Amino acid sequence: MDHLVAFTDGASRGNPGEAACGFLVKGITKQPKVFYLGKTTNNFAEYQAIIKLLEFIKEERIENKKLKVVSDSKLVVNQINKKFKVKNKKLRALLLKVENLKEDLKQNGVEVEFENKSREEEGIKIVDKQLNKFLDEINKNKKKKQNKLATTELFQQ
Repeated sequence: MDHLVAFTDGASRGNPGEAACGFLVKGITKQPKVFYLGKTTNNFAEYQAIIKLLEFIKEERIENKKLKVVSDSKLVVNQINKKFKVKNKKLRALLLKVENLKEDLKQNGVEVEFENKSREEEGIKIVDKQLNKFLDEINKNKKKKQNKLATTELFQQ
């Protein structure tokens, strides 16, 4: 069975704050795939990164592979691996979604395992860097809009 390694990360500017998530699949995606999540928590963003990855694997109809998902979120990985309990209702719903996607992939011969690694792991660093660029751009655009609105209000007085 062929192996795939994927790196996921979630980022939130503030907790909660503007958030994004993304993933990189070695040998399949050349650049990280990044998704804007709006205002949410970092843990939500970490879960969403894994969900987006699993949905991508399913949509791409990848079959008969062993997929190792590497995340820097100790909490999320340990919840998925049933080492930590999930107390938060929103996170419980996300965990259920991960479990359902994992089961769907299993039907296609994809075995998924989750591993927690440091944010210094090269693949995680690549995704994290892309997320930060993305969030910086969003914040820059929001500030431009706010400045434009403030200027417009001044001239209307």
